[in-house]
Amino acid sequence: MDSSGEMVPSGITKPKSAVILIICLMLFSLIPTVDAQQSNTVSIVDGRIVGFLSQTDQVHSVNTTIDAGQWLSVTVKCGQCTATMSIAEQSISTTNTAVIQATESGLATLEIVSDITETVMYTFTDVISEDYPTVRPAPSQTIALDSGGICDSQFSCLEADRGYLAAISFGELNSESYISGVLDNDNSEYVAIEVEKGDSLEISLVHSTADLEVSAFFQNATDEVTYSPIISTMVAFEPSLTPDPVYWVADDDGRIIMKFDSASQNTAWVVARTIHKMSEMTDSECYSITYGACVTGHTRTTTTIDWNETNELILVPQQNNVTVQLTHIVDGTMLAMNPFHIEADRAQSIFAYPNSSAAIISIEAPVFWLDMHLLDYSDFNSGHEAPSLLPMTAESDNSSYPILPIDDLVHHAELTLSIHDISDVYKIEIDAWEESLHLVQITVEGDVQNLLIEMWNMDQETWIVNEFIEANYSNGKLQTALQVGPGTHFVRISLIDGDLYLNSQNSSWGQIDTSISYQLSTQYTLVDEGEEPWFPPSDKAVRYGGIMRWILGSLFLIPVVFLAFDLQKKKKLAKIMASKKERLAWFKQRLDDGTTDVKTSRIELVEALMAIATLDWETGLETWGKPTAQHRTENIAIATWTVDERLVKVGGSWPLIIGIHVLEGNWELAALRFDAPQGQPWKVVNVDPRFLHNGEEVFVDTINAGSRTFLAVELEGSSDCVDVEFNGKMNNIPMAARIPTTIWRNSGQEEE
Repeated sequence: MDSSGEMVPSGITKPKSAVILIICLMLFSLIPTVDAQQSNTVSIVDGRIVGFLSQTDQVHSVNTTIDAGQWLSVTVKCGQCTATMSIAEQSISTTNTAVIQATESGLATLEIVSDITETVMYTFTDVISEDYPTVRPAPSQTIALDSGGICDSQFSCLEADRGYLAAISFGELNSESYISGVLDNDNSEYVAIEVEKGDSLEISLVHSTADLEVSAFFQNATDEVTYSPIISTMVAFEPSLTPDPVYWVADDDGRIIMKFDSASQNTAWVVARTIHKMSEMTDSECYSITYGACVTGHTRTTTTIDWNETNELILVPQQNNVTVQLTHIVDGTMLAMNPFHIEADRAQSIFAYPNSSAAIISIEAPVFWLDMHLLDYSDFNSGHEAPSLLPMTAESDNSSYPILPIDDLVHHAELTLSIHDISDVYKIEIDAWEESLHLVQITVEGDVQNLLIEMWNMDQETWIVNEFIEANYSNGKLQTALQVGPGTHFVRISLIDGDLYLNSQNSSWGQIDTSISYQLSTQYTLVDEGEEPWFPPSDKAVRYGGIMRWILGSLFLIPVVFLAFDLQKKKKLAKIMASKKERLAWFKQRLDDGTTDVKTSRIELVEALMAIATLDWETGLETWGKPTAQHRTENIAIATWTVDERLVKVGGSWPLIIGIHVLEGNWELAALRFDAPQGQPWKVVNVDPRFLHNGEEVFVDTINAGSRTFLAVELEGSSDCVDVEFNGKMNNIPMAARIPTTIWRNSGQEEE
């Protein structure tokens, strides 16, 4: 902030800011400005005002600041308009062209008025150079060189949609895209432009107030060559005309000297000049909305495409004619075609030679925009053109024959007459058992009036034709059917009297001719599936099969070994437990003494359930201790024990151990039921070992005679006693056994 309280940008003092502002205003004053009232009626092309729609009550004006001695020039094309240039006391009016030189510095104004409403076209420039030499320099003489107008890329300088391919010069006539001068005292003017070998200089006349001729010379250090094309006009160049450019190509490094001549006094001129560098033309590929790909450039460009023998290349030059030479690369050999001429906006088709892999395209024209489109005319989009003849033998390579699938789809193909394709042969592959029979029907639709269909049933060993059938056009299609066996068979679609047709047209290979498109479809019926083949196993299969059986057998024995080891472990544990009676009291004592924790004791309890089951029933009872309640019949014995509630898995539940010993018979659908004589029913919340349980029942399922089972059951409920019942089917007869003694939870008393 300065002393007056105004904010100043960081790093810039207030005096410096004022200087920058003054410089910007001075630069802005040099730019011609158009009256704002006219801005909505002016016509602008490439950033340059080229005309406007006049109104009877309005003046179209352009203002610019000039120095003394500076030239101004205007040309107009209209019906009833007048253009006036004013500089202080100077003024000049015209209905065609005018040139004026300022005698003093000041504001210059161009005003154009018309008595009618009309379109007025005009060109105006206020930057005209007088610094060009008037004597042509010798090749060895040094001269100032013009350095502007270089095209950065082909895409920024060319646009085919404009209707012409002249370079795009952007801005008003006083911009860097143009050079200008004035011819006075009957002298010529020379402008030198530096070029490199292969560069193309494009010149377009956009403004002249009288007759003008522009010619050119190429000079290197020692020699000079005159270019033949020139620009010449006998009158002033009309603003409504589209410039017709000329192109001068440098054959060596050097310079191009342009000569400007006029038979009239004070002829002002402006030309657009663009240098198209050869080094920039390598990146000449572009994109075409219509065709997809294109190549643009000047003088000569070469590009390469990948293609194969089923490709057709369509070339369409935009706006200008071109000369093209195409070189086929066939099996590594380059085969060059003769150069051919393509007229603007006319399509030219080129077909790939057989076995082609690529092509080199050379394009020549002063300026060109060549659209390219690559078509694939292969049959079934297979990448192959179907051959015309059948394979000679069964051993012949038939990989180039497209396969006609046996399916419900429609497959598209064509006879490309331009490459003398008058018949297509397809193979039909039948993969089936020996002695099988298959009926294949083929239908051909499309432009098939002049076509013929043929089918061959081939013997797969001798390659003799077992059966042949053909059919002509009928009811709008070609249709035939043939019964074939497994293997490869063939069908051919051909042009009737194809050889005579080609000879009558006096056609040559690659000459454009109408292709015949058609569609094929198939229907299939299995007549006889044949005999299923049997193949004896090989020696290796037998040997390795035996090895695998031994390996798998050994793997199957692993669970048996594991079970035997586990059973031995349980028996050993059972003997240890049998030597220590009152096992439940032992668990309680260890918990009371703190010699073990609950988790360890519970694990030992679960292990004891499975181990003690391996002992005889009486020994098992002694090992657990005196049962809380027990019951014995001639078929089954049941015993229960209450367990220290510290060993439960579900907190708050009542743990019991139930022992079941089947004396006789086999039980099925067996279950334990825990009935609450009073209070709410019991709910089984945990069983070890794991058995299915639901509500107050535990499902034991099947127990055979002589088996012993011990379960740790945890009950949850509000009752303080329980009755234990065992029921199921013994030898398919419903049976039940109930311990007559009620087991109490808290008091430890029993009640009958």
